[in-house]
Amino acid sequence: MKKLSKSDWRCVGFYSLGDPESCPERDTCMRYLAFKRYDRLHGINNYRGISVFMAVKNCKDKIQV
Repeated sequence: MKKLSKSDWRCVGFYSLGDPESCPERDTCMRYLAFKRYDRLHGINNYRGISVFMAVKNCKDKIQV
């Protein structure tokens, strides 16, 4: 699995806090999977210096897994 650099932003997979609607493509997006799972496997324990954003409908910045 590709490791994202610290300059690559991450995605939380939800459109807004408290909104139960999530991005339907999040399980195939490296930005979400890095945030959810892979960063910790690669030794990233905090997000100091790494941007994390909410999901955007019709996202054009998806990194396909």
